[in-house]
Amino acid sequence: MRIFDFIYIGIPLLLAGVLYLSLGAHRLLPAIKEKKAPPSRFFLEARVLPGSRHCGKTVQENNFRNLESLFLAEIIRHGKLISPVTPDEIIGEGDILVFVGEIDRLKDIEKFHRIQVFEEENCKILEKNLVEAIISHNSTLIGKSIKEVNFRARFDAVAVAVKRGEQKLSGKIGSIKLQPGDSLVLAAGRDFGTKEDLKNHFYFINPLLLIKKLNTTQSFVAIGLFLGAIIGTTVGIIPLVKSLMIVLFLYFILGFLTLEEIKENLHFELIILIGSAIGIAEIMIRSGAAQQVAQVIMSIFNPLGTWGSLVGVFLLTQLMTLFITNNATAALSFPIGYTTALSLGVNPLPFIMAVAYGASGNFLTPYSYQTNLMVYGPGHYRFHHYLQTGLPLAVIYGIITCGLIPFFFPF
Repeated sequence: MRIFDFIYIGIPLLLAGVLYLSLGAHRLLPAIKEKKAPPSRFFLEARVLPGSRHCGKTVQENNFRNLESLFLAEIIRHGKLISPVTPDEIIGEGDILVFVGEIDRLKDIEKFHRIQVFEEENCKILEKNLVEAIISHNSTLIGKSIKEVNFRARFDAVAVAVKRGEQKLSGKIGSIKLQPGDSLVLAAGRDFGTKEDLKNHFYFINPLLLIKKLNTTQSFVAIGLFLGAIIGTTVGIIPLVKSLMIVLFLYFILGFLTLEEIKENLHFELIILIGSAIGIAEIMIRSGAAQQVAQVIMSIFNPLGTWGSLVGVFLLTQLMTLFITNNATAALSFPIGYTTALSLGVNPLPFIMAVAYGASGNFLTPYSYQTNLMVYGPGHYRFHHYLQTGLPLAVIYGIITCGLIPFFFPF
């Protein structure tokens, strides 16, 4: 198998998918006009008036942390934004206190001495550090409340609002238990983008805010090294893994990547998961379980011959990837596809390709792949939208894949 073998089927799939999404899919989805929410939707602003007893005291001493339905997220002082606010921040005269939570609960603010709620919006100041993030389905934050995970200290950010599907969740933000796909509006501090485990917990609507940009020369060098690795692999000079490891090492030496960035993008949980799946696959082969599954597939699809068994392996793999990651699915399905081919006495490569495409073809749920989950909240979609739009796409995907595999990779 060569690096560009996937192009033969990948390009027809790309063209068919784009055609379907352009001409038909939009008719199956709700017509939603997204409007950018103004800061007033998330914030309640209150000014500290001259003579207030709260001047010269810290946030903690003023009990601004113990409000029932509001949370002090930011302070605007002399036109500059302090975000997030620490418990030992000292309140000064003229400070604009920016609260989040149930912003219609004015009584929580009115009880404080000479602190006045006002309607003026500091849009430009408040908008500049807002980031929208989606909770990843792999995040360890799932099932825990924002307060429980010590969100502000851990990420140098304050959760301003939480949206689940189309619904903006109400109540005390710190008590909300996070779920995969939750959309968080975050007021990010200056160190937010440097936190090491951001990508393990969030998908970002605008990831460019977190990307370290290279200058023009560095960009050309980085692209050149990567293309060199691909060309070297294509012409058979060096294996792909070795060439990419060399490129990674050169990126590190040239300062394009730091050790922290490399560690951040190494998903050890995924490596362990794939390794475990490979171990299970080996056990399936030795125990004969893979052979038994292969026999079931061949018996069901026997009327269609070898091609029918290929379709059976593809459908089984697609079914598995509904519930587990595509990487683990591929590792578990590989011995089944390989054993099926050996039992039929044919070339295993078509069955391996069926496993590869089947594991990557889940369009039916928002949790199947990170891009599906990223658009779930911001797009105001519901679970049935994935089914009604993804099912025709899955059928098209399956027909093209199973139809072209024997043509390009004969049995």
